[in-house]
Amino acid sequence: MLLRLSAADARVISRGIAVLCVAIAVGVVAVDNQLNRLTARHEFGQVLNVRREASGYYRAYVFGQSWGVRAVYPVGSITNSDGAITLEVGGRRLTVPTAARVELDRAAYWLEVWRGQFVSAAVRTKLELAAYWDELRRLVRGLMDDVKR
Repeated sequence: MLLRLSAADARVISRGIAVLCVAIAVGVVAVDNQLNRLTARHEFGQVLNVRREASGYYRAYVFGQSWGVRAVYPVGSITNSDGAITLEVGGRRLTVPTAARVELDRAAYWLEVWRGQFVSAAVRTKLELAAYWDELRRLVRGLMDDVKR
C-alpha cells in the first residue's frame, strides 16, 4: 500500500525539513562559536600552514605532516655591556663605545666668567635706565605743570 502526497503537502513538508536543516546548522555554528569563546581556542582544520618559530626554524604543515627547515645560521655575535657594544664576526672584533666621556671643566669656567660679566652689565644697565627714567619723569612733570598753567 503506497500513500501518495499531494503537491501542496509535499511543498509544506519540504519547507519544514529545509527550515529544520537551517535551524540545526545555525544552532551548530552558534554552539561552536560560543564554545570557542568560552575555551579561548579556535579549532579548525589545516591543509597547509607555514610558520616561523622563535628559534629560527621554518615549519610547514601539510595534511598533518610537518617539515622543518632551519633559517638562522650563526655568522657572528653582538655583545652589549655598560660602556660598549662589541660585534664579533669571523674571529674579528669591533668594539663601539656607548658611554662617551666629555671634559666640561674649562667650558664651565668660561660660562661662569661670562655669566658674571653679564650680571654686572645687566645691573649697570638697570641703574642707568633708572637714572634716565628719573630724569625723564622730572622733565614730563615739568611739561605737565607748564600745560596746566
